[in-house]
Amino acid sequence: MQMGAMDVSLLEDIGLGSYEINAYLALLSQGTAAANDICARSGVPSSKIYAAMERLQDCGLVQIQRTRPKLFLATPLHEAMDRILEFKRSEQHRFEAALPELEKRLQQVMGESRSRAAFASVELGEENHIKRHVVHLARSERATASLLSPTCVEIIQRMKLRQRFDIRKIIDRHDEARNIHHRYLFSLPPGAEVALLPFLQQPAAPVPGRETRVIRSRLTPFHVVDDEVIILGIDHPLARGVRVASLLIRDRTFAGDLLEGFDVVWEKSVPVGDLLAGSGPESPKGKGQVALEERTVDQDQGAEDSTPA
Repeated sequence: MQMGAMDVSLLEDIGLGSYEINAYLALLSQGTAAANDICARSGVPSSKIYAAMERLQDCGLVQIQRTRPKLFLATPLHEAMDRILEFKRSEQHRFEAALPELEKRLQQVMGESRSRAAFASVELGEENHIKRHVVHLARSERATASLLSPTCVEIIQRMKLRQRFDIRKIIDRHDEARNIHHRYLFSLPPGAEVALLPFLQQPAAPVPGRETRVIRSRLTPFHVVDDEVIILGIDHPLARGVRVASLLIRDRTFAGDLLEGFDVVWEKSVPVGDLLAGSGPESPKGKGQVALEERTVDQDQGAEDSTPA
């Protein structure tokens, strides 16, 4: 049976070159062999064979009998697979341990040269909006603020059902692992209950740093990541629930302005739990339901005064 390209790539992933891979495959077909036999079967030059076999021994794939001539034995496969797994784990641990020092050195190289000019990129379509821009929320280091509209919720649901891509779960896992403070604020304009409330009622995994609130207003959605990265969804002007493009901007000044407006609106909102329980003035069952249109107009006006568009 011939080795496929994917099989060979897995051996390359543990640091083996073509000489090591060819020598190992030749030895596997022989069981036990001397260097000249392996060279004859593998095509590895005699000047390279001993270095290749030493490397294979380091990876746990080969055992060496140091006689004259040396004999080589392929490690039993179940042991070899265990050794490969241990090797990759130790390699990952060494890499993770070295990352802080690498970041420190790169920071020194960067120094004060980092440009403060705004940078923007555009992606078309809702899939790119989620997979190329919103995914930045799962790379945050400190804190994230998200203002979500019913269209945002519809897109998240479509991506989950059609492509099995659950961005909500990906972000939750990241937030929990990195202890990220993430505030979700859902904009619930009149008539949006059908789309939004079922989503809010879905049980979500408990994440310590997550806060979720709702406001009865029609607001433009955006995300701010680590006080620097802004993600803006651009919706179809005529078709409801269609996101045609996404804009990602790196600009600390703009991010600061958006966060100030977000904080103002956040104070006017209510926790999702109160809304669903029907205990708050914003709840569908609460007393505030009678004056819903008046409250919405007032809050929309306040949002226009305090929140950047």
